[in-house]
This record gives sequence, structure tokens and C-alpha cells, in this order.
Amino acid sequence: MIPLILAGCNYTSTYADGFAPVESDYQPQTLFSCNGRLYLLYHGGCPERKLYLWDITDAALFVAGDNHGSESSITCRGDTLYAGYYHFGDSAITVTASYDRGRTWNTVLVVDSNGFGEDEPSLLLLGDTLYLTFVYEISGPEIRIYRVPIGGPDTLKGTVPTPYVAHNSPIFLSPDNEMYILASSWNLESGGYALRYDGSLWHYGEVIPSGMLYDMDFIGDRIVVAGVSGPRNNRDVVVCTSDTSLLFSCNKLAEGVGKVTNVDLVAGTPTYVVWSDNSRGTFRLRMMYTEDLRSWNTFPIDDHLPSIGNTYYPVANLHNGALYIAYTTDASGRPSIGLIKVGTDGTVESLDTHKSLCGYYDKAGRKVRPRKGRVVLGCGTGYIKR
Repeated sequence: MIPLILAGCNYTSTYADGFAPVESDYQPQTLFSCNGRLYLLYHGGCPERKLYLWDITDAALFVAGDNHGSESSITCRGDTLYAGYYHFGDSAITVTASYDRGRTWNTVLVVDSNGFGEDEPSLLLLGDTLYLTFVYEISGPEIRIYRVPIGGPDTLKGTVPTPYVAHNSPIFLSPDNEMYILASSWNLESGGYALRYDGSLWHYGEVIPSGMLYDMDFIGDRIVVAGVSGPRNNRDVVVCTSDTSLLFSCNKLAEGVGKVTNVDLVAGTPTYVVWSDNSRGTFRLRMMYTEDLRSWNTFPIDDHLPSIGNTYYPVANLHNGALYIAYTTDASGRPSIGLIKVGTDGTVESLDTHKSLCGYYDKAGRKVRPRKGRVVLGCGTGYIKR
């Protein structure tokens, strides 16, 4: 057995309820479909800190960003993709573009300040404008929005500051082209809210008074939000709905599940909610689904995964009628990416995962050849004795 010793680069996840089982984890961030293709954006952990784009359709892996932090976002149109990520060390936000399905990347915007106060970016592509939201930690912290015209590098059209203290700031587009922002309180326990922009004003609505929000989607004229309520060490998984009035009502899908690493919402018929909690000691995946947002059913997703180790950080998306779920697993003894496919008939298939661009490093982060003694494996495992 190879003992794992955590690396000292202080890499943790903030989007996962402020808790990371292993500092050097691989972390799926977004599973998305674009132009008929399925992609996964994920983080590579310490010491490499790379941002990977896995083209699942072509079984190809690319580096979308170097020296990232633990938050990132991606949006796309056709073969063009835009990625935004937090820059590890100075908190600058970098936005890069790829015009060839992720094969090559070019920087189009860097948002930086002397106080190193930017965090948790999210991207939205609307018409000829790329919107970037992030948390500006220096004054508040508050949510800021940049409007970046496509084709104009390093050009800022303006900012729209909001007065609400926030932890995360993912941005969404409703079917009627209104922008929404989902955010949680800075301490992850004092509740979450939604903001709606009608073209001139931002409207505010509290979703939950205590807890944290993770994901939003739209079903008809309903806004659907998934998150957790209650104290961080003993969460309840909740789904809340509203119309454009932003007056939310919430249902508890699971109570007293302990810590939660992520909650992902996939809207449709049926609608799925996937999360990971440690209610059974180790972190395991759980999933529920509904046809009407009122009656929820349990899908035994954990029965189709290895019974040993942890499974956490799940993200999900529909592609060609099937539900895909990516997650982190340490069943092999070190963190890696897992991927499963749930067919329309309910069958579950475990898919091969692409190997990352690994390398060996010394304690100073310099790349070295594998040798006896203590080295760092650049695949998110930390120090390893060989």
C-alpha cells in the first residue's frame, strides 16, 4: 500500500460547502453539452493546479488554464469556448477563449486589483457579449459584473456592483433572456438569495434564511434552486421554487445528512438532484428525481459505484437523452475522476475516464523524473513515498 501524505500547497475547495476531504483533490466543476458534444471542466489539484477540459465525445484532454484556484466556469457557442478561473496566489480572474473546441486557448481578459480581492468567477454568453460575475472581496464582499465584448481583448464595458454580501456568484439566463445570479452568505451558513436583472434594475429575493445555495435552473415559468439548509455539519438538502416574484417555497429532500460536498440540479422531465454527503460515515453519492417538483423519488445511484472509499463533488448533465454524472473518487487510494451514464431505461454504465497530464515534482514544485524517495505526483495526490 502506498501511503498518501498531503501536499503543502494549501489547495482546498470553497464551492464544496467550505469542506474538502483531501486538499489535493481532483474536482469536477462543470459537466456540459455544447454543439452536440459532451465536456467536463475539472481541476487538477496540487501541485500542478491546472484547469482541465475533457472532451468526452472525442476522449481528448486539454489544459484550459494553469495555476488556477478552486473555482472556475465555462460557457460556449458552437466550437468556441470561454473559460474563467481564479488565479491561485493573487486572486486575479483570468478569462480565456478557445476557437477549436478546447485544443488551444488565448487570454481575453484579466481582472486584477492591488488588494488581490477577486474570487469565484462565473460566465454567461448572451448575444455578442460575454458576462463575467465574481465576488469582490475587498469591499463587502460584493458581486461585480463585467461585460466583455467578444473579439475585443482586454476591453471592459462596465461594471454593475451589487450591495449584497456573497460567497459565490453563478450567473444564469432564463428562457425569457433575463439574467439571474445565485449567491450565498459569506460564512456559508447564513442563507442564500437570488438576484434578477430586468434590464435596468436588480431585484432581490431570499431563498433560504440559513444554509447555502449551489445550483439554479428553469422549468417553464418556475425558478428552481437546489441547496442545503441548516448548520454546516448537519445539512438538509432542499429544493426551492418561485416565479419571477422571487418569493421562494422550499421542500426538504433529505434531512440530517451531515456535510455535503456539492448539490447539482438537472432540470427536465424528470428533474434530477444529485449530491454527496457523509451521512453513512464516508462521502457517497445520492440522487432523487421528480416529474412534477412535488413528489420526489430516490434513485439508488450509490448501488452502482464501488462500495469502498469516498465519492464526492458530483456534477451532472443531460446529453442525448441520458444523464451523465462526474465525481471525485478515492476508491483506488488516491483522488481521481469517475464518470457514469444513466440511460433512459434506468440502466447505469460506468465509463472509462481520461488520464490527466501527470508529472513528478520536487518539494519546490520543480518538475523531476520519478526516483526513489519522496516526490510529488502531479495528479492531485500530494507527497508519495515510493
